[in-house]
Amino acid sequence: MTTTKVLRPFLLALFLLPFGALGCSDDDSQAQDASVPDAAPDADLPDFPNPARVLRVIDGDTLEVRFREREITVRLLGVNTPELNPSPEPYANEARQFTIDHAPPTFTVGLEFDDPDCGVIPFPSSCFDIYDRMLAYVRTPDEEDLNALLLENGLARVFNSEDFDRKNSYLQLESQAQQAWATARQDSD
Repeated sequence: MTTTKVLRPFLLALFLLPFGALGCSDDDSQAQDASVPDAAPDADLPDFPNPARVLRVIDGDTLEVRFREREITVRLLGVNTPELNPSPEPYANEARQFTIDHAPPTFTVGLEFDDPDCGVIPFPSSCFDIYDRMLAYVRTPDEEDLNALLLENGLARVFNSEDFDRKNSYLQLESQAQQAWATARQDSD
């Protein structure tokens, strides 16, 4: 999967429209379902230290995975995409589709954490947000940082209210996406 830049309207929406309440909706009726057995990692995929099998994509920044023989909801650490619920915000469907395209159901992804103990059972409570979603960076089957890809493509913003290890690099990616949007807008005028 190659990363392609999302069209100007996505960047426009990202920086002109506020996002909703950080993915706290319980309605996952638009989530993509996939019945996935607890299987061994694919032989042709990278050997991730914390492999997880994607079960479904709830929205752009939330996945359900099978990790350490448990079904867990994962919230992408450090980024926020437009919300699907209660009604879709602009570009929420595009962010969700981008996540499906880069972390498809049934595929194995890698979970990465600021605290290495988050990969060990019992999982510390500090590894979860207030909605009981595990906070993680997601490494795609192509070994790319999904959180960063969403930022680079103008489909996410940096979640600024918390500190996390990749915050400075994510802020830089967000700034580059803003600059690309501004340049594209100037070029279209």
